Amino acid sequence: MTKKLTREKYALYCDSWKVGISNIFKYMTVITIKSKYQIVIPAKLRKEAGLNVGDFLEGSFQKGGIMFKPKVVIDRKHLSHLPKGIQEGLEDIQAGRVSGPFETHEALVKHLKGVVRKYRTKNSS
Repeated sequence: MTKKLTREKYALYCDSWKVGISNIFKYMTVITIKSKYQIVIPAKLRKEAGLNVGDFLEGSFQKGGIMFKPKVVIDRKHLSHLPKGIQEGLEDIQAGRVSGPFETHEALVKHLKGVVRKYRTKNSS
């Protein structure tokens, strides 16, 4: 037995579909690449992303498209004012005391298990 689709139910179905589709394409806009490969980010997108003149963006190629993400850059002269934990972390990075990046979460877990095993054998003797 098939259910009959009334006009009212059909209208509700169409309206909900339109809302869903409009959310998907909410920020889609066409951007032109200028002669020196410069682009202009439309005002609506800039405001939504909180971008201002002088902000930095990280560009990458992902899933067949170009992705721009806002980034924060810290001037080295301000590093001495950072909290102690962040300073120590930056020193570890500069000294090469870091691991990764890892291709999969399995690779990360395998690495961590090895580090724990090494730590335990070192501290048990």
